[in-house]
Amino acid sequence: MSSENNPFYEEALDAQRLAADSFARNTARTTTTTIMDGLPDLVLPQVSINGSHPDDLLAQQSAVIAALAQLQRRMAAARPHGRDYQYRPNEYAQARDAWAAREALLMALQQDLVDHAKAISRSVQR
Repeated sequence: MSSENNPFYEEALDAQRLAADSFARNTARTTTTTIMDGLPDLVLPQVSINGSHPDDLLAQQSAVIAALAQLQRRMAAARPHGRDYQYRPNEYAQARDAWAAREALLMALQQDLVDHAKAISRSVQR
């Protein structure tokens, strides 16, 4: 029976995706501060009539955040799978952990940019 005709195949894939998502989120929680600690703080732009319009600044931030979200979805779809390491099972855990660390990096970067965009928005509302 091929995987396309197996009624439990999609269910098993969904369960694996949920477990991998949970693992990535937990890894992100524990490594986010370490990842971001080495980066300099983002500096708020000075909003004035001579500079970029606040809506443009927020649109730029939003576009970057959306691109990171799309990249996260694509990385989640490309996560290492145990079936691709069936003859080298010890390497699967290493591959999974390395991939999760990169996903955590993206999550941390996205959260940093969300916080930056919120700060820009607050500075404009004054």
